[in-house]
Amino acid sequence: MKLKRILAALTVALFAPLAASAATLTINGASMDFVDPAALGNVNIDVLETASVNVSFVEGDQGGTLVFSLNNVSASAAAFSIVGGTVNQGNNYGFAQGVDLWLDNPGNMIDLLGESFDFNTVIAAGGSALFNIEYGEPFGVGNVYPDIDFTVFAYEVPVPAAGFLLIGALGGLIALRRKA
Repeated sequence: MKLKRILAALTVALFAPLAASAATLTINGASMDFVDPAALGNVNIDVLETASVNVSFVEGDQGGTLVFSLNNVSASAAAFSIVGGTVNQGNNYGFAQGVDLWLDNPGNMIDLLGESFDFNTVIAAGGSALFNIEYGEPFGVGNVYPDIDFTVFAYEVPVPAAGFLLIGALGGLIALRRKA
């Protein structure tokens, strides 16, 4: 009886982490194509690693929200851009009720200019921001359905430590000169 409990506990301990991680995907410096937006879950992106994302929709997909956690794992602030973002739709394919984009909360809407979008912001050291894409039910004709794609590009904002050191050294020299 005890052996069965031990085996059951070991099974849960071994497979629970796999089940928990199935809903989260991490993209670091890669190009990813997704064809099942409903199963995508949350996607983590390290902003200092350039990443390209393409989400394709097919017949039967429902409207929903894609959530991308943009993470800065460095010790410095990171200025990042989402560039080349497109919502690929036309007269015969697109999203019923359209597409809304925002950062962190719906009050921070990102303008969708025609079919394209780009934006820039800064994420603090060790911080993150949520990039949300809310879309209506996709529709299309034949095999032609809409898709959404974008690229995340970032760089660390350098801490001007050398400038502070120089100013501190000059201040120290001035203080020593005044004492003498």
